[in-house]
Amino acid sequence: MVSILRSSPRSIGGEKTGKGSHVTTSLLAQGVWSASVSIQGALSGAKFYGQHDRTHPANAAMNVYRAADGTWFVLLVTPDKIAALAKAVERTDLLSDPRFSTPEMLARNRPQLTAILDEAFSAKPMEHWYNTFSGVHVTFGAVRGPEDVINDPQLRANDIVVPLEGVGGKLTSTISSPIQVHGGRQSAGPACASSWRTYRRCSARTRVRHSLCRRVPCSRRDSWRAQASPIAELEVSDILIERAGNILRMNLNRPAQKNAMTGAMYTSLAEAFHEADQDETVRVVLWHGVGDAFCAGNDIHDFLDNPPQAGDFPQARLINALIGFEKPIVAAVQGAAIGGGTTMLTHCDFVIAGESAKFQLPFVNLGLVPEFGSSYSVPARIGYLRAAELILLGEPFSASRALELGVVTRVVSDATLIETATATAQKLAAKPPGALRACKRLIKKSSLERMKDAVELKNQEFIDRLHSAEAKEALNAFLEKRAPNFTNIPACHRN
Repeated sequence: MVSILRSSPRSIGGEKTGKGSHVTTSLLAQGVWSASVSIQGALSGAKFYGQHDRTHPANAAMNVYRAADGTWFVLLVTPDKIAALAKAVERTDLLSDPRFSTPEMLARNRPQLTAILDEAFSAKPMEHWYNTFSGVHVTFGAVRGPEDVINDPQLRANDIVVPLEGVGGKLTSTISSPIQVHGGRQSAGPACASSWRTYRRCSARTRVRHSLCRRVPCSRRDSWRAQASPIAELEVSDILIERAGNILRMNLNRPAQKNAMTGAMYTSLAEAFHEADQDETVRVVLWHGVGDAFCAGNDIHDFLDNPPQAGDFPQARLINALIGFEKPIVAAVQGAAIGGGTTMLTHCDFVIAGESAKFQLPFVNLGLVPEFGSSYSVPARIGYLRAAELILLGEPFSASRALELGVVTRVVSDATLIETATATAQKLAAKPPGALRACKRLIKKSSLERMKDAVELKNQEFIDRLHSAEAKEALNAFLEKRAPNFTNIPACHRN
């Protein structure tokens, strides 16, 4: 085993790998090598919690459990999901059980609750819990042991495990330095000596695979900082990338903000789509939002702080990635899908909507024009008159109306949304991948150039409109929570 850390301040040796890069390893004894971020943290003075006791956890809702098929998984249940968890394990009686009725009683009876959950989870296979947890948006991750990870051929194919020279013995390969710990920062509080931020430095393609847990936060700070225009940093959990066989799940994860998109999120998704398109093991993308909304469009504050500019900007990167993506995209839509939350869906091949889904193209209300080439894709899909109704009036419409218009593929109950979308993705993943891509390519070929032209025109028009007096009034009114007044804008200032 070897350390996966770069630049360890007290490391013993920096061996050269066959790929020409250097990794830092810590030799503890002949044949015994460290493989832990905690070693680097300890050398730098970080403090740690005590060993985790699975049968007596600090929180039974944040623990490791085993399914009937032997799969171990990590469960992370926030307080707002406790009721959903109790329903999922068919033990709603736990919500009224006096042993767990107060925080004090819950702390006293943690082992009993763990035992109850152990029994429930061990009764059904991981596939059942996968669909169940996804359906109620409970955070979890199937755990892969070290043996599973090192035997994964994808690790060598993507230069995560690389040859190691000059060590001797049986140690012939190492892990290619995917994690770097940046310097400590003194905490204002006395309880913690220092806090740490760990950044993943490998590509999105590598990040999808390099983990003991299949649910992987996707963070790309270093690549964003290389961009000329300032972009707000993406929080570690804003985009979640998860692999399930040949299906790549992309989850928007800002539930408190209705999954409103920041510039950093657009960039991250664009990179993920580009690399998924090149990854032969990915056959289908399943795209949905965490919480009670799919996507509420742009984060208005981030949007105004970092408005689109001419040339390469975050939204344009995602548009181009979607236009060129040759594999099927299945979207699962619940709750709000506003603005870009609707127009992004026009680039998906299957749109499964829950009954709660609400759509809207409110761009004209904000003094803007539609995003993501939808001025072409929407009328091409549903006809001019219906498109005019949606775009020129900018009014919200329901899931049933979206189905009637042809904006979505089908409508199902919210409870079965993720299950239905996953089943659709699984059917697609079972098809011949080459034929699947060829079919999509041929379907899109006749409209591809028109779409590119529409996007180019839209980008310029959108930027022009954004600087208009009408847009300034509409956006100010939105932030000030008042009705806009366009009557006092001179005609010469409206464009």
